[in-house]
Amino acid sequence: MAQPTKTQPSKTSGVSHGVRHAAVGNAANLEIGRAVYDAFNQRQFDRALALCDEKCVISVIPTGQSYRGPNGMREFMQGWVNALPNCQVALRHQYATETGVVNEFHGHGVHSGVLKTQQGNIGPTQKTLDLDFCEVWEITDGKIQSIRAYFDVATMMRQLGLQK
Repeated sequence: MAQPTKTQPSKTSGVSHGVRHAAVGNAANLEIGRAVYDAFNQRQFDRALALCDEKCVISVIPTGQSYRGPNGMREFMQGWVNALPNCQVALRHQYATETGVVNEFHGHGVHSGVLKTQQGNIGPTQKTLDLDFCEVWEITDGKIQSIRAYFDVATMMRQLGLQK
């Protein structure tokens, strides 16, 4: 097995939870992942959108939501920030090949805005969301072609006080 190319506290987070960031594989694709999460945490979405192909498809697997292209990427990112204005993400692990990267990360924030879902809007609960995510990205020529996002919706709903 390849040795990590870098093990350090994540630079993409104000929330480390004592977890160190480990990355293995193709350096260019690892950096694309880090750059997008760093841009998200700094709310500099245009930096992330520059790495998104015009035909990129973002699929949120547990909810069935789908977004297309750079504008879709902005809508996806902005949706989380609207619902959790103080949210931050911390990369935990990255595994990259020549054709993509898998990013495991932790998200943390207070639900003080409206969370839009396919089932309807969820008003602010003022509860803290502390959740693990995994995203599988396909990358070609330095541009994100697709993102498949995975997270535990039942845990999210429990943390928001909407499910027991």
